[in-house]
Amino acid sequence: MTVIGSGRRTFFHQLGANALLGEEHFDFSRTQAKIFHLGYLMLLSEMDRLLEDGRTIASRVLEAAQRAGLLTSVDLVSSTYPEFRQITAAALP
Repeated sequence: MTVIGSGRRTFFHQLGANALLGEEHFDFSRTQAKIFHLGYLMLLSEMDRLLEDGRTIASRVLEAAQRAGLLTSVDLVSSTYPEFRQITAAALP
């Protein structure tokens, strides 16, 4: 939403099912899509989960999309989450 007077933007979010979205929900083997967009990092509990190797579930899903030939993009929210840097860095490659 955008405040007309100031132009300040915000959005409202209810975690709900997004907390459960995980790697098992993605199968790129039959898609005809050309682009895969993942939004929003920092609001997807399972996708943001840091693994022992420093990666996240989101980074693994993005890698699978790239292997399937899709162009990938990611959106994220500004956050004071302690692992913000690690989570975003894992998704960049």
